[in-house]
Amino acid sequence: YKINSADMTIIEGQDYELKIDRGGDDLPIVTASTKMVAKSRLISPNPSTTSAIDFNYVQFNTFSWLGGDGAATYDFYIRFNYRERVGSNGPFDDKSVTWLVIKNTELDEYETAGRNFYSFLSGAIPQDQNYERRFSDIDVVLESGGQEILELNRINSANLGITSSQDVPSYSNLSEGRGIFSSKYKDEITGISLSPRSLDSLANGIITGELGFRN
Repeated sequence: YKINSADMTIIEGQDYELKIDRGGDDLPIVTASTKMVAKSRLISPNPSTTSAIDFNYVQFNTFSWLGGDGAATYDFYIRFNYRERVGSNGPFDDKSVTWLVIKNTELDEYETAGRNFYSFLSGAIPQDQNYERRFSDIDVVLESGGQEILELNRINSANLGITSSQDVPSYSNLSEGRGIFSSKYKDEITGISLSPRSLDSLANGIITGELGFRN
């Protein structure tokens, strides 16, 4: 279950309690509490400018953000938007692929080599000589989650490699049963362009040159 902020008045940083009445006289109320995650905002790229992102093969890109009250874990991803068509005369169709740059991190910044951007595109977009492709823009997205989501992710990570013959630990913040009561916040910057050098690498570079992109 989820509740969107538009459906009720939610106060950032406020503690909330969930009560579930299971409808039976002999069944106790299930309770859970959480702090509502406040706005986390992207710092780099800078949302107040329209500067293009430059992905250079041999340099690193640093993405950073300011966590809001109650935010404990972050996912950062880049949505690459483009258009493609069969041949050179037909209509273009809008397409997008999403690069999950970092997941379940407690850090407030992450550095990645520019080369990784092109490597992702090479694996996510199939090579096909019948297609002509054009870059549209990039969206950068930061999702922040509450402490309960962090604890769940820690348990899931710890379970990796545990055999089925052993007891698998689980996490729940409900008074009875299993599940989590928490919140998430998403900050997004849309319509970011690529630098001329990055567009050239996209169309003619050694990693993505066969994907059919044209400047």
